[in-house]
Amino acid sequence: MRIRPVVASLVLVAMVGTRATAQAHPDFSGVWVLDASKTVVDGQLGAPTSATYTIRVHGDSIISDRVAETADTGTIKSHIVWGTDGKTWKNTIPVNGADTEISSVLSWQGDKLVVKTTLTVQETPVEQLDQWSMGSDGKTITMQRSISAMGQELGSSTLSFNKKS
Repeated sequence: MRIRPVVASLVLVAMVGTRATAQAHPDFSGVWVLDASKTVVDGQLGAPTSATYTIRVHGDSIISDRVAETADTGTIKSHIVWGTDGKTWKNTIPVNGADTEISSVLSWQGDKLVVKTTLTVQETPVEQLDQWSMGSDGKTITMQRSISAMGQELGSSTLSFNKKS
């Protein structure tokens, strides 16, 4: 008869532990504005001069509406839907004035969200790796990005965003 309370306690501890693990990932929901003064670019790639990312997280789904301004291409808008389930998610974004299909796989490495994206630009396969980190205050996001084509790194950047709402 003593076994039942022990088993019930273990089940309860396991459930609480599972919830704590699931909640360990940061919630990137909000409106995020690029802090250009903290953005660092290395290599051949430029960074947006301004950007606003509106991110909504619902369970394992992430929806990102982005508006970015660049010196070369002007205003770029995109709507991206992802899941953090380890499956490939396909979206279409504007690249050099043309709608381009991208494939992304998201995963968690601790409290960092890792986004691996592949696309083809002018018949050249391109890979982009983003790592999202939430600041300890919950009011900043840092996105470390590296981009490579045909096995050669084209550049990297660190984009810093401040939470607007």
